Amino acid sequence: MKYTPENYLCAPYHGWSYDAESFVQIEYGDWCHLIDGDVKVEENGYEKRVYFKDKNSNEYYVLFYQLTNGVDVKISDYKKNKKGKWEQVYINPEKCLDKK
Repeated sequence: MKYTPENYLCAPYHGWSYDAESFVQIEYGDWCHLIDGDVKVEENGYEKRVYFKDKNSNEYYVLFYQLTNGVDVKISDYKKNKKGKWEQVYINPEKCLDKK
């Protein structure tokens, strides 16, 4: 587990990296070219899920928690398996930048 304190002064100046939808579109879309189609965001209280499909029609969602200062923090990635159940996976978009 990683402890991350809330930073009320810094977050507004970092734009996309603290917004769930922008984060997914930039890191998973622009960096990794993983997104094919639209990105859908569902909110339930402090929890945000950002859904998307890849070029092979695999379904994914990225789970975020929204802190009290409005910052979205990525928690984990999920991919729907062949049985239609969500499985936790690990996607590291920064490795996509290494390939460029």
